[in-house]
Amino acid sequence: MKTLKSAPWDSPITSKSIFESRKTISNLQPWKDGLLFLITEPLEGNISVLMYSDTNSVTRRVSPEGINIRSKVHEYGGRPFTVNGNDIYYCNFDDQEIYTQSFQTDSNNFSNPTAVTDSLGDNLRYVDLTLDKNRNRLLAVREDHRRTNGYEAKNSLIALTLSSKEFPKGLEEQTTLFEGSDFVSSPSLSEDGENLAFITWNHPNMPWDNTELMVARIDEEGKLYDIQKVDEKSESSKTQPSFVANSQLFFLSDQSGYWNLRRCDLSSKKNEQTSENIYQVNADCCGPPWVTGKRNFSVIGPSEVAISVITSCQWNLHLLNFRQKTEKIIHSELGALDDIVSSDRYLFYLAADHKNYADIYCRDGKQPISSSKEPLIQTRIPANFNESIISEPQHLTFQTENGKQAHGIYYGPKNPQFKLPQDAFPPLLINVHGGPTGTAQTALNPMHQFWTSRGFAVFDLNHRGSTGYGRAFRKELYGEWGVADVSDTIHAIKHLVEHDLASDSQIAVRGGSAGGFLVLACLAESNLFSAGVSYYGIADLELLTKDTHKFESQYLERLIGPYPEKSELYKNRSPINKLQNISAPVLILQGKLDKIVLPNQAELLHTELSKGNSNTEVLYFEDEGHGFRKPSNQMRALNSELAFYKKNFF
Repeated sequence: MKTLKSAPWDSPITSKSIFESRKTISNLQPWKDGLLFLITEPLEGNISVLMYSDTNSVTRRVSPEGINIRSKVHEYGGRPFTVNGNDIYYCNFDDQEIYTQSFQTDSNNFSNPTAVTDSLGDNLRYVDLTLDKNRNRLLAVREDHRRTNGYEAKNSLIALTLSSKEFPKGLEEQTTLFEGSDFVSSPSLSEDGENLAFITWNHPNMPWDNTELMVARIDEEGKLYDIQKVDEKSESSKTQPSFVANSQLFFLSDQSGYWNLRRCDLSSKKNEQTSENIYQVNADCCGPPWVTGKRNFSVIGPSEVAISVITSCQWNLHLLNFRQKTEKIIHSELGALDDIVSSDRYLFYLAADHKNYADIYCRDGKQPISSSKEPLIQTRIPANFNESIISEPQHLTFQTENGKQAHGIYYGPKNPQFKLPQDAFPPLLINVHGGPTGTAQTALNPMHQFWTSRGFAVFDLNHRGSTGYGRAFRKELYGEWGVADVSDTIHAIKHLVEHDLASDSQIAVRGGSAGGFLVLACLAESNLFSAGVSYYGIADLELLTKDTHKFESQYLERLIGPYPEKSELYKNRSPINKLQNISAPVLILQGKLDKIVLPNQAELLHTELSKGNSNTEVLYFEDEGHGFRKPSNQMRALNSELAFYKKNFF
């Protein structure tokens, strides 16, 4: 056995094994006797490809090469496709137009893509496509970046007639159904086509703050009338509306303090629409709606619903009988659980544990619940990702300032070919999620295993403000961004060192976006750190609030305070104004196409930090935006980070 001395251990887990062939699945949609879903294709630059699988795991590709099914709405996107009989409609990333393909039963093949819209390229973007079968039209959320009516992009709910298949159709053939809010998302149409539900919110709210669940009737001309708000007096985040029967609307709301399941009965014809609790538990049943179209529950038949529940970063799939008030867990101890959908017979969901990437599971409703859970579609993990080298997650809760608590997931170093020297403790990487309304997950994260197999300990931090612990914990960061999360990071290090889980002299902090901001804020606040790595991180909060996109343009009013009234607070919290306090080496990684944290942040940070910190490095990616997607760039970034630690950490 070898011992860790002055350099990281050698590991079979390389950047190539992580990124070169890794595929990720999303957006499940029952269709015919099986399932449509999106999967990334590394050989084509990680574009999103539409696939079909039957329930015998026989798959075939639907979308052709060159089509990347992904929306740019809110810059983060959302559910980009829908299906109607043999016709599939989707958003193409490159031009943001809607395309259609048809399944041709005579040849058992799919037609070539046909553009449905002709909308001036990505100046107009679409998401949350929904079929209105009775009126033969397509409903969608449209984001208009032409800015003819002001500075901000305009979000609307629109309808596009499909009665004539003379495609593409211009803007004059689109009807605006609703545009009375800053944001609109998640349209859901009742089976009879008479009721429409959708989510709206206004600045400075984010969709996890305070949203409105709107319900409307549809008249003979297809226009909305009798528009009402459900639970209007409840300041809460309402999300994922779904009609089950013509008048039964189910949705998730954190009115109770956690995102739980509620139901609104529209048949009551009340002047004020209210909902009732269907399933209340002191745990969240979904995560933050950064992207639209998430599905964390599915109603099955007249009385059952499959729903996800998260506790201490562990997800369980519950089957609830809401009439009998009984429930049972049908899949437990998951690290991630998403996209729960059902057909008449089958329940499909996307789930991962600490040893596997997210796979598609299928439960046959005509078969008894079995303890055996074999995936329908399994994403391949590299052969060297075996149990002997995989570090298992351990959820920890620790005390932070003023008697508060924060959380995180600890991964100890693990490699069967090496061991730490006696009485030695591992170097520590604090990993910080983005958002900051994000969360660490216990699902297999190959990046964490890359580090733990090299002798590092990784602590995936869930500071105050993270999701998965209820509304109150999420709001503890409001007004305190750059203060409370910094304190939590420092207290996490102290907890790990005191419990002999990490070295007190080899500590790095790494993170992306809002996590990159926390990296820089921590380095400016404390000398505990040996190094910091910021992926597309925020250095100047004033610059961010002036430059960023519409979706997050007023997010900082909640996290810090109104601008420009609190401009001094923005200056005081900005790492760019504290660079003289940063002595640890810093690696900055930035995409030149980033529309969320613009490249000028990285340029300014590198220029100013280099004046007093000669170990500062910057690495730009000309063809990347917010979050690196191309395998070659992902490998380059991770290899550069490892080289940076070797140079400055040991």
